[in-house]
Amino acid sequence: MSKKAPQGAFFVAKCYSRRIYIEPMSAKESNYYVYAYLRSRDSDSGPRYSPYYIGKGCGSRAFSSKRSAPAPVDKSFIVFLQEGMTEQDAFNLEKYAISLYGRIDNGSGMLRNLTDGGEGSSGLMMSETAKEKIAQSLTGRKRPPDVVERVTKARLGFRHSQETKEKMSRTRTGRKRKPHTRETKQRISQGKVKYEYEIVDPKGEIYTTCSLNAFCKEHGLHQAHMSATAHGKANGYKGWTARILRKLVD
Repeated sequence: MSKKAPQGAFFVAKCYSRRIYIEPMSAKESNYYVYAYLRSRDSDSGPRYSPYYIGKGCGSRAFSSKRSAPAPVDKSFIVFLQEGMTEQDAFNLEKYAISLYGRIDNGSGMLRNLTDGGEGSSGLMMSETAKEKIAQSLTGRKRPPDVVERVTKARLGFRHSQETKEKMSRTRTGRKRKPHTRETKQRISQGKVKYEYEIVDPKGEIYTTCSLNAFCKEHGLHQAHMSATAHGKANGYKGWTARILRKLVD
């Protein structure tokens, strides 16, 4: 049974070219639109110019990177399927387009979308109390493995655009980090102490330490090489050997 477009819509798409044509869905004027991100090169999921993400939005939503699939670095690979729609019309077209091309995560097609579309809460404003409740409910909560895998697949190949990199650089320029309090420094120090080491120098003198980093700085040694020696990944370093005597924390 073939899939039908939403009521009042006639969806005509040319999948593997830069242009995607959509007949008008509604005569109503609105600010909502449906957009698609196109692949800039061939991949296992689809050929060049095929869509890898379809979404609905308004304003600058199509150019935002806050989603499961990154926006193309080359903005010419962002195409608008339909503009000037009501929100409901946009939801309907988004849902239909996603069903037409299918999703990678459920094996039905080529899109990185993690849902079937047609959902959302545009303009939702939550109170600080509601935000706090959500934050508390999510504290310590881990995502299921299948969700982690889907998000990882959707973000493969993600890169910040040059414009975003410059913006991040400007926001950090001149910013000074507040000094750590004594309690914070102590927690950091305790968190880094995991093992007690036995270290033997080239002359055979034996040392014990719980801070390999501090010991290496004191004796002019490379901490990474000494750590590799202690964990059995290297036989020694500059005549020095090391081994783990015991684990201090689980």
